[in-house]
Amino acid sequence: MARVVKDMRIPSVQVGIRSISVDEARMLNSLPTRIFWAKDIVGRDDWWDEAVDGLTEYVYLTIDIDGLDPSLVSATGTPEPGGLGWYETIGLIRTLARKRSIVGMDLTEYAFVEGQTASAFLCAKLIYKTLAYVFEKETTRVRSV
Repeated sequence: MARVVKDMRIPSVQVGIRSISVDEARMLNSLPTRIFWAKDIVGRDDWWDEAVDGLTEYVYLTIDIDGLDPSLVSATGTPEPGGLGWYETIGLIRTLARKRSIVGMDLTEYAFVEGQTASAFLCAKLIYKTLAYVFEKETTRVRSV
């Protein structure tokens, strides 16, 4: 994302950031990016619209799975405490899908750990929930009885 923002000057919104390097901190003021620090947003939902409103109409969504708290997904490259919760994450994605056009997505930083399936399940569920939100208007609702 740094290359997209820096080289192409495409605005971005980064959510759930808990730490950055010295070099990243130096570049922040010169880049078209908005950061929603985890310490300021965890446990709240009043920032979703503000985060989404800072984006263009067409959005590429990249989910860095280590943005979630390691109590939810520990199989990641940087399991740093203080990350986003499940409902904060899917609430933001639902808001994004309803207000913008998500044209592509990826999920990064999942690290396979033999015998540990909870993190893989969470990643898979996050992807299919995102797709459900993206295609919500195009699909017939399925209701369980």
